[in-house]
Amino acid sequence: MERSAPASWTIIPVPEQGLVRVTTSGVLCLSDLQAFGLEALACGRRHACQKYLMDHRLAVTDIGILDIVELPAWYESMGVGPELKIASLLAKDALRREDFDLFHARTSTRGEHGYRMFDDLDEALRWLDSPA
Repeated sequence: MERSAPASWTIIPVPEQGLVRVTTSGVLCLSDLQAFGLEALACGRRHACQKYLMDHRLAVTDIGILDIVELPAWYESMGVGPELKIASLLAKDALRREDFDLFHARTSTRGEHGYRMFDDLDEALRWLDSPA
């Protein structure tokens, strides 16, 4: 993927599975994460979905460390609570994977265990379908 490709995303509700699927591509900055996050949450509320598959295999992030550290608090202020499960799907060789690693570490230290990272789609879906 070209590092300068503009960010884009699609959000597809799958209400029969209680799932919202978000697919991102291009270079994602903080405002992009916040924008698609708000759109995905609104979609989940409209369709009574509490599971989110965030497919970032075609994306790369361009976010500062301090923004990543603050992102979980921002999501919490937008209504992301313990009833939601969010699986982030990354390419095995993802550029800037450390951004996602830091986000996952930050949510874990905050006691938020509804976030997980995967590089296998089937594993991500199994975790989303498992009991909380």
